[in-house]
Amino acid sequence: MTQQILERISFENLASTRIFTLKNQTVETLSENSFPVISASPIKTRGETQGILIAAKGAGDIFTKDDLNAIETFSDYASVAIENSRLLKESIEKERLEKELDVAREIQRKILPLKAPEFPSLQISSVFIPAFEVGGDYYDFFKISESKLGFVIADVSGKGISAAFIMAEIKGIFESLTKTIERPGEILIKANDILKETLDSKSFVSAAYGYFDLKEKKLFFTRAGHCPLILLRNNDLKEIKPSGLGLGLSDREYFSKTLEEFSIDLNDGDTIVLYTDGVTEAKNELLEDFGDKNFMRALQSGSKLGAEELCNKIVKEITIFSSGHEQYDDITLVIFKWQQ
Repeated sequence: MTQQILERISFENLASTRIFTLKNQTVETLSENSFPVISASPIKTRGETQGILIAAKGAGDIFTKDDLNAIETFSDYASVAIENSRLLKESIEKERLEKELDVAREIQRKILPLKAPEFPSLQISSVFIPAFEVGGDYYDFFKISESKLGFVIADVSGKGISAAFIMAEIKGIFESLTKTIERPGEILIKANDILKETLDSKSFVSAAYGYFDLKEKKLFFTRAGHCPLILLRNNDLKEIKPSGLGLGLSDREYFSKTLEEFSIDLNDGDTIVLYTDGVTEAKNELLEDFGDKNFMRALQSGSKLGAEELCNKIVKEITIFSSGHEQYDDITLVIFKWQQ
């Protein structure tokens, strides 16, 4: 069977075994025709043609009914073999991905704090709801001194095992920096220096870092491309958005130039809320987002609640909104309530 012969035959929309003559390229039952003849049988999986099984006979020969049955049977076997190979590859890939997700979940479980530190004047509550695919959310607390508590919340771009490894790196960076540096801006600048060298060009980290000075009743805060800090005070809600680029995106000079630090004098009853975008981007069955408006409304209506009660309220409202719809981004919420 030469390439020239095959080029003279059209196999478009071949649905079943057909016989082609090289005289007029039509389907015929050959008896006395002495032209060379071929049989073409489609090899299909899931309704799609994966290939064509070609059989040929010389001049004067014809394909019998038994020949055609045998060719069709062989093409059926080939279809089954191709489908089994595809299913095996899918199964192996699925198993590999599941193992990766298990490793990522274990890394995430180990780097997140088991419980919040305790201070008489500061209620602390946090909730972390992992996505189906492991996202890149991370938060932690750092006891700087007996009267100073540091905190960080971050969100790594990407998902799965790569995001989990970056989260582990971030944990190490902040644990190390908070032992020797106090000023939030300087900590983020140094974290950016490190991540600019270690992250690939497609990855970055949004983060917010700050600390409470419980003795001076102040909060110091800065952020690197992360969601705003929310202050609830006397039934009013305020989003605090100091400027700052994500970590790992720019060099030190430009990152430092865009970074802004912020401080708050704490009043009795103040509630401070940190979160990742998985909160506002939680989806329902219609793929609608929970959204900023619903989130702010829920916070404001619960502004008198304690930290844990407010945390539970937000989670409940997200759960009701999503109606059990599978989430593809982690949901992280950290709430502080200052009480003198």
